Amino acid sequence: MTAFADTLKQVAARVPETQVLIVMGTDGIPIEKLVVRPASNLESVAAEYTALLKSGVAVAGDTGLGQLQELTVVTEKMT
Repeated sequence: MTAFADTLKQVAARVPETQVLIVMGTDGIPIEKLVVRPASNLESVAAEYTALLKSGVAVAGDTGLGQLQELTVVTEKMT
């Protein structure tokens, strides 16, 4: 078990509504993933949020704020 996998399990244990946890590199490639409740559209959701991640990286750099450190997404139906 990787350090990320262990951490994701700890987060899922603390947040009962968790469905999916993904640690993703800034290139959009998943580093580690924990699927607590499978969703049929998981891959398409991940692809869409990759675009958001890339945009966040660009904005942070373009505005002189430095490198993006973290991006967390929590929605009403998918936590």
